[in-house]
Amino acid sequence: MIYGQESPTKVLAVGLGDQGASLEELPVRVLKSLTGMQAVQVLRGHRVIDLMVSRWDLADMTNGALVRLVRAARPAIRNVVLLADLTAEREIAVRNLGVTAVFPTHIADAALRDALGSILGLEAPVAEAETGQGGEALAIDAASERATDDIAGEAPVGELAREGGEGG
Repeated sequence: MIYGQESPTKVLAVGLGDQGASLEELPVRVLKSLTGMQAVQVLRGHRVIDLMVSRWDLADMTNGALVRLVRAARPAIRNVVLLADLTAEREIAVRNLGVTAVFPTHIADAALRDALGSILGLEAPVAEAETGQGGEALAIDAASERATDDIAGEAPVGELAREGGEGG
């Protein structure tokens, strides 16, 4: 690593299977493990992990055993838990362990990706539905600026330049 260069944010995804694929869209390094024991090995091999995203119940560690272990051994790691039968009472119980966020296991991939990006302080990508085809968002933004300028009683910068050139 070059001195002064920031290392990429590391996210450990545990037991997510295909659901973890959307994490690849974030500007982070995703470390994947299928089981709790594999996750422990990954944790041993990486001094810094910024976020762990895990199912509450894994094949080899049930009832949040991995989350409890990580919270005890490395409390600085932020944890996000996916819970199969999410109720208000269970969410409170899980959050009382010091977990950053709790989501149902059936959360949409894009929603999970965006939530994790927010937790990590990453800028959310502009959804294609918002931009339309071919980057129409810029045209909409320019039109919004013109409307804002008109409301404020000011001419847009481009028009001021033209007026100055014509008038003399």
